[in-house]
Amino acid sequence: MFPTEHVRRIIGAAREGKTLLQLSVYDGSDTGEKLYGGFYTQDDIREVVRYAANRHITIVPEIEIPGHSLAACASYPEIACSIPAKLSEQESGSPVPNVYCAGKEASFEFLQNVLDEVCDLFPSQIIHIGGDEVDKFYWHNCPDCQKRMNAEGLKNEEELQSYVIRRVEKYLNTKGKRIIGWDEILEGGLAPNAAVMSWRGIDGGITAAKAGHDVVMTPTSHCYFDYGYNSISTEHVLSFDPVPPTLTKEEAKHILGGQCNLWTEGVPDRPTVEQRLFPRFVSMAQVLWSENKEDPAAFMDRLQPYYARLQALGLNFFVPAPEAEYDAVFLGDSSQVAFRTPAPGMTIRYTEDASLPTVTSKVYSKPIAASNAGTITAANFMGSRVSEAIRIQVSSAIAASAGTRPGIVTKTYPGRFATMPDFAKLKESGTFTGEVFAPISDREDAYALYSTATLRIERDGIYTFYLNSDDGGILWLGGAKLIDNDGLHAPSEKKGRVRLNAGSYPIAVGYFQAGGAQTLKLSIEGPNMPKQEIPPSMLSH
Repeated sequence: MFPTEHVRRIIGAAREGKTLLQLSVYDGSDTGEKLYGGFYTQDDIREVVRYAANRHITIVPEIEIPGHSLAACASYPEIACSIPAKLSEQESGSPVPNVYCAGKEASFEFLQNVLDEVCDLFPSQIIHIGGDEVDKFYWHNCPDCQKRMNAEGLKNEEELQSYVIRRVEKYLNTKGKRIIGWDEILEGGLAPNAAVMSWRGIDGGITAAKAGHDVVMTPTSHCYFDYGYNSISTEHVLSFDPVPPTLTKEEAKHILGGQCNLWTEGVPDRPTVEQRLFPRFVSMAQVLWSENKEDPAAFMDRLQPYYARLQALGLNFFVPAPEAEYDAVFLGDSSQVAFRTPAPGMTIRYTEDASLPTVTSKVYSKPIAASNAGTITAANFMGSRVSEAIRIQVSSAIAASAGTRPGIVTKTYPGRFATMPDFAKLKESGTFTGEVFAPISDREDAYALYSTATLRIERDGIYTFYLNSDDGGILWLGGAKLIDNDGLHAPSEKKGRVRLNAGSYPIAVGYFQAGGAQTLKLSIEGPNMPKQEIPPSMLSH
């Protein structure tokens, strides 16, 4: 017996959790867990569509097909793949498949009924059908799906996905609608009139545009605002170009524009949503609504008065941290720590004992004399809002003798990490020597690296180091932590600036890889030295 419509609605619209973004749906248990989620009535949808239309906004609904369908399959098991529950749970941790069965006609009947309702509610000529992250494990093990593949002459599950998308597109075309989907819908062949949202980089969008399909560029590298500012900064968004230069003039006409995304599943409350949006929203508007390329420094200067406007609107926004002249200071070389003058209405406060600044901490007004080793911590304050703190390490530079052998020594450590581990407490699994700081190219499992060398500086001057990592990376130079790019994140580059005298300095890089893509690259820029990966000639051990 299948659940009643009321129970199905609750099953499909909510799940357990402790997120603060909850609708008042309680599961009646004493576990302290609440069901979070909810659903919109048809009248709710009409109100939202009307509200947007009055502001010249067209809402494009997204109905996930064929993956991301756990809620529907849990509520309507007749549309799920027929595989043992135990096998499903081993694959995904759930006894219920998370993809519509492509072999059952009941699935297509269900989807057509859903799309009928969607088309009635949304006047948009475009319907988003998802198509991303389809777990084809279920199709591969489902007898109904395999039967469908044999009947249709499909070679693999990628072509089965294309079959589903094409069939859905054909149905929506009869209702005067066209489809758009994430770039996975390219797999197995793209439906004739489909448009593509390219999120796994820009390559999918380039492929689609060259084939004559419309594209919305929305790569994770610039457009995923659920990522923190340490991964995608306001300035980094400004570097986004939705039209790749590799396209011809005719192909470029298929780039409709770009889109920023903020998936709220992992966002605890509305203030955090606002903070993730602003001011990056302004950068994205500059990119998409202007034909002129904006100089990042000039744009950030023009952005400063906008913070006061956001504050007047009562929005919670990301307050940028102070900008320091140097990210590390060595005693005897430079005795002052200087910060950039804050934006109008912002005040820099700092401490000299490594504690976080508060509203009662010292106000920065001029360069700080750094006579003792330690940590100077500073943050920007604007009303009740405070930025992330930045820490400037003041230390005595550790001198080192030039190594006798070229290269870098790297120790490897197995394990899955979310932040940089204490390498002194770990047992290494191996050691090797290389020429540059880099991840292990032929290894996909989770691990950490600790690489050390002696860096030879030939002339006095100001040097900037750039550490690009996915996931966490930290750079230590001369005993000071110069760059902190720790945590789980997409490829992200951070820089550290320091004044160095000619000589040799110990250098170390910590890195961990937690699955998926991996990136580790260390570059240097200095007197008569353009930005480049640190050449092997400067490294020894």
